[in-house]
Parts: sequence; C-alpha cells; structure tokens
Amino acid sequence: IESAGGRRHGIVRLNVVVTHSSVARAVARVLQDDLAPRDRPAVTLVEAGLPLERALVALDAVAVADSTDGEAVSGQAAALWMPGLSPTRRLPGGPRAYISGRAADGPPGEAALDVLRQLDRTLAYLSVERDSVVHLKCFLRPVSSAREVHARISDHYGGEPPPVVFVEWRNRQAIEIEAIAAIPDPPDGAALEYLTPPWDTASPVFSRVAVVRHPVSSYLSTLNGRTKQRGDLQVREMFRDLAALLSGVGSDLRHLAKATYFVADDLASLTLNEARPDYYVATRPPAASKALVQGAAAEGLSLAVDMIAVPVD
Repeated sequence: IESAGGRRHGIVRLNVVVTHSSVARAVARVLQDDLAPRDRPAVTLVEAGLPLERALVALDAVAVADSTDGEAVSGQAAALWMPGLSPTRRLPGGPRAYISGRAADGPPGEAALDVLRQLDRTLAYLSVERDSVVHLKCFLRPVSSAREVHARISDHYGGEPPPVVFVEWRNRQAIEIEAIAAIPDPPDGAALEYLTPPWDTASPVFSRVAVVRHPVSSYLSTLNGRTKQRGDLQVREMFRDLAALLSGVGSDLRHLAKATYFVADDLASLTLNEARPDYYVATRPPAASKALVQGAAAEGLSLAVDMIAVPVD
C-alpha cells in the first residue's frame, strides 16, 4: 500500500480468507491489538481453501492513496504473494465499474480464458481497454489450479496483469471472475447506474455492471445474521441489519453498487435467492457474486455478506 502511495491508516477495506475458524479469531485479535479504533477498516472474513500450501490466512485490501495532480486516487491492493502476482494497482479518482462475476466450466486454464474473453466483451461495451481493469477476484475449484489460472491471466494481459485474488469455492462451475475497472466520465452521467449489455438478460437480483460516478463510497463489513444453525433466518436478519447500516451512512438498498455473498450451506444459498427480490428494486440490484465456500468463519453461521454503497443524492 505504501508503494502505491497510500498509508496504513488509509485502508478502508480488508478482505480476509482463513482456512479455519480458529484462524479467524487470531486475525481478529491482531486487528484489535495493532489498529487504533479510528484506523480499523471494514473487514470481510470468510473460510476457504488457499492456493499456497500450509497457508492459513490471505489478505487483500482497498486503501486511499495520496492525491496526484489534485485528484483523489484510490489504491486497490490485492496479493497472495505468489511469484508473478501484481501487488497493487491504482484506481484513478472518477467513475469506476463493478463487473459481476462471469463463469465458465471445464479445465481451469481453458475456463479462465473463456471468462477473460467474456470480460473483454463487457469492457468493450463500456468503451475501455483491458488495462482499465484494476482488480480481479477469481473464485475457482480446485484451488490448486490457481497458478495455472494466474498464468493464463498474465498471458492475457501481456505479462502485466492487475492484482488477482483467489478464493476457493464449491460452486458447480470451475471458475468465476469479477472485475473492477476505471471508465470514462461522460457528461450528465448518473451517480449510480446499472447496466445490462445487449447480449445479456437483465436479472432482478443482480446487475451485470454497476457504474459508480459518485465521489463517495461506503464499505460495509461482513454481515452474517445471528441465529446459529439457521441459514434461512440469517439471510433475513442480514438484510434487516444491512438496511439499518445503510441508513446510518446516508444510503439505502436502492444505492448498493456491489455485493459479495458467501454461503456455506444450501439452505442459506436457496433463501438468499428467494429473499433478494423482496429487498431489491428489480431495476437497481447491485453487481454481485455468490460463492459457496467452506464456512463463514463464525461458529454456527453459514452466511457472510459484504457491500459497497453510495450515498443517496
């Protein structure tokens, strides 16, 4: 983060993947001991496999970088510190696009190339080049294929890929990749816009692309729900807690830009599918990915959700 022009106290989001819930407790203690309350970022914590043998924890972060030429610059930092990974990429102040996960099946390397071509098509729709991408998150199985997948990503980006985060999932398909990209700033653009490329079908529960032109974003820490062993109740509790938190930062359910849903059992997954139309306006759901993972890193809970929102104008 410092190499990208940021500072430790400028971290606004910390994504943590642990291999066991006991590691999550250790991470929580470190964050409490090492960061002053005013410097603690929003934290997302999930349990999943990691591509490095014997690794217990992986971190990626979003931080605010120092301004350049008078413009605010957000730093995207993401690394598992495998050889060849790009550690940071700067997101210029201005419009950014959250592109929902694109998925493919088959051998991991071939599936990754399929998804990257799908992302290229979406980037062309947004009138930007590959180098506008500042961050990729890759959900895949098996996680041991991460090196092969990253090699395909690196080749696709001419040896200079953006930062990539790997999370093992248990979904049916081999791989899904979501992206964040810097985009042009057209005149009279809406502060938050939801787009569906012409070859896609619009969904009432997620947007293919969410474009944020508002200068302010709110990052929300993991929302789990509270009733242990009941994934269905956890989903409803999560949405109620989400609405309350959004109200506290001047936003609401109509101004969500990005959602990541981690579910650890079929009941939570099914209820999430059923519940989202009850809470989202069909024309304004956030860009999203939903991943079936090993756990929510919290005893008895099977749901972990994080969000990015913008203020109500």
